[in-house]
Formats: sequence, structure tokens, C-alpha cells
Amino acid sequence: MDSRIFLLLLLLGCAAVYTDKLPPSKGIVKPGNCPTDIKFACQYPITAEDECNDDGDCKDEKKCCKACVMSCLKPEFKDGGTA
Repeated sequence: MDSRIFLLLLLLGCAAVYTDKLPPSKGIVKPGNCPTDIKFACQYPITAEDECNDDGDCKDEKKCCKACVMSCLKPEFKDGGTA
């Protein structure tokens, strides 16, 4: 089997396992946008688990954003302000 196909199947399998670890989405969307300058040094294989499914899983004004994994981060606003 081509190593690229094997790697893709492995990643898809891991993604399926991680998505089962969080409760269903609450459908809550908080104001603001996820930071555009997320500078995470992802280390592979990723061993951290998702912190959230959606904004409703995050405390205070934080939003659920895709970094290396889904994480609760402080939002940005178009005018440059913060929450």
C-alpha cells in the first residue's frame, strides 16, 4: 500500500476517535472571530485532545477555534477590539 494512502487512512481513523470524546455540539456561537494569527507549533503525532466542540463549551467570552486541536481562545473583532 502506498505510504501516503496509509497515512491518510491513519489520520482519518484518529480523527474519528477524537470526535467521539466530546459531547454533542450545543450550537452556541459567541461574538467575534477566531484569531487569524494562531501560531501553534503542532507536534505530530498530535496527542492533545480537543477542548471544545463549539463556543458553548468555552468559558466566558472565549470561542472554540481550530489550532492544532479545537481550543478555547480569546476572540478577535473586526475593529481590532477584544471582548
